[in-house]
Amino acid sequence: MDTPQNIPANAGWYWLSDPDGSLWTGPHATREAAIAEAVASGNPDPEGNYEICMAAADPIGLAQFVDADLIYATMRETYAQSSYAFGDDPGLPEMTEDQRDDLDARLMEAVSAWQAAHGIVMIPCKFSWRSDAEIIPAPTTGAES
Repeated sequence: MDTPQNIPANAGWYWLSDPDGSLWTGPHATREAAIAEAVASGNPDPEGNYEICMAAADPIGLAQFVDADLIYATMRETYAQSSYAFGDDPGLPEMTEDQRDDLDARLMEAVSAWQAAHGIVMIPCKFSWRSDAEIIPAPTTGAES
């Protein structure tokens, strides 16, 4: 079975299976692989069927996790504990809203450029887009009468 790490950001759609009606599993490179995993589970839904679908996951931009307030607070704390701060040193001043917005924008731009330059692609475990499910009847074994 393919894993999320094996799907490049530009791979587009991939196949998922829902062997027991409770959790989509995959991703799978082909429709046949999704069906095979579902059937191999041996656990169809109450009607004796399995479900598969196609899905896509948008890559995650790490810049969305940048927090200018947290970074500035860390800088203030580190400065206060450094050899530069002594005596009545008031430390770094509080940030104004404009300064925070500017720092946030610059950090987001820098992190986005850094992520792209190093080819860091993060594919989430949940999908962003999904097709309607396709019902796959459980295969008959020939043992039914």
